Amino acid sequence: MRRFEDGFARSIARRRRPVRGEALTLVTGELFALRLRSLLAGGGYDPATVRVAAVPNDFFGPAIGVAGLLTGRDIQRHLAQAPELGRAVLVPAVAVRDGDGTFLDDLTPADLARDLGVPVRVVQPTPGALLRAIRDS
Repeated sequence: MRRFEDGFARSIARRRRPVRGEALTLVTGELFALRLRSLLAGGGYDPATVRVAAVPNDFFGPAIGVAGLLTGRDIQRHLAQAPELGRAVLVPAVAVRDGDGTFLDDLTPADLARDLGVPVRVVQPTPGALLRAIRDS
């Protein structure tokens, strides 16, 4: 956590200006959501534009709050209730398996994009990659 926060501060300092425009949704587990919202707000991101979705883990149960154990169906079920997802959904790469790029329940990001009706991008779990994905999505 500390390494991510320090890297985020360095990445924000190098960034030219906050992003404006059409909203997007960032997926994370419940444990990191509050901190991620705080980091983004401190970095000048409008919470109405860059939305953090704290996805509950129904597959493994409420005691599990990390993004690395989210399933595609948990993400789909939670985001389907959102009134607006924006131009894209960003999912942390720790939520998909290395190699085949599927979620633990064998759904793919393409399946999720089809079900949600918006592009789904898998983003490496680094501050720089996250900020680039926000800018470029």
